[in-house]
Amino acid sequence: MIWGLLLVILGLEVANRRCPSVNERGNFSCMQVAVETLGQDREWDLSVTEMPADWREVIEKRVFEVERKEISGFNGVACFDYAFVAADLPTAAKRYVTAHEALHLVDYRLSETQVNWKAAGREPLGMMQTVFYSVYLGVRQAGKQPVASWPCWAGRMWVVFKVYFLGGNWT
Repeated sequence: MIWGLLLVILGLEVANRRCPSVNERGNFSCMQVAVETLGQDREWDLSVTEMPADWREVIEKRVFEVERKEISGFNGVACFDYAFVAADLPTAAKRYVTAHEALHLVDYRLSETQVNWKAAGREPLGMMQTVFYSVYLGVRQAGKQPVASWPCWAGRMWVVFKVYFLGGNWT
């Protein structure tokens, strides 16, 4: 049993290193998403308003729903002093991702893993729904690809798992 698990992890690590697109984080511009969503000029003065210290106030004033395609398929992103969450997320998942991104804004020094677990403490059902929905979207997308690319997809899922749950990084 343990040898099988180690073999699977080794295979995922190999896929992680051999597939060129595994560690890509998407191709979008925070500035463009913010300008289109908020209707602000390109010249931002981020010092004008102070970031609220309470994450609930951050959610009310700084987190916005956008189409998933605008944020390169991510569930959510924190950009500058604002965060953007995919509008198509299920309800509990959306609450979790919103809390996750708000926590990034409140304390940018926290790692993905730290923010993940803090948000999970606030929205445990949302975290589970986010995981399952993300896997569902990934499997649906992988199903449209040639079978030969599936190991790369599995490698990508492994990287995401390591970053969000084990304290890994994107490289």
